[in-house]
Amino acid sequence: PTEVDTRVDVARMQRSLEVLAAELARCEAGGPAQLVLSGRLDIDGVQARRIKTAEGAPQAGTWLKEATGYRAGSWAMVALLIHNRPGQQPWTVGQARLTRSNGAPVKVVSLVMDRPQLAPGETGLVVAETEAPSWASSEVLRIELREKDGGRNLVIDAARF
Repeated sequence: PTEVDTRVDVARMQRSLEVLAAELARCEAGGPAQLVLSGRLDIDGVQARRIKTAEGAPQAGTWLKEATGYRAGSWAMVALLIHNRPGQQPWTVGQARLTRSNGAPVKVVSLVMDRPQLAPGETGLVVAETEAPSWASSEVLRIELREKDGGRNLVIDAARF
């Protein structure tokens, strides 16, 4: 194109100061209030369950200290407390995979860690949020955390939540 319009039309929605203030307050509200306002926490609430983990040797230089699963109507979440053993390279979470007992994958919608990476000897919390739970709370799932730039993966073979 060799020609350019010199006129730009801009349309903006007219909102009152009160409407804008209410919307800003809703966006800034954190914690449980935001869960209720967003519809992600309803009358059915949230069920939490400690995920039993096998005691044993560290997996690829990491140690799963604790795991908890959370379920609500429109989301589920798993929180994993991970320790990077002394003498290991720093560990950064890259991907979470959850798989149902029938082999079907569970869609992970967000994955966060409470710090950018785990230095040797550090413990950190990794949280993976999934789509609405389509599995029964008694069903066994496989959880796999993959390292961002390496091959150190952490696996829980029999998680129920």
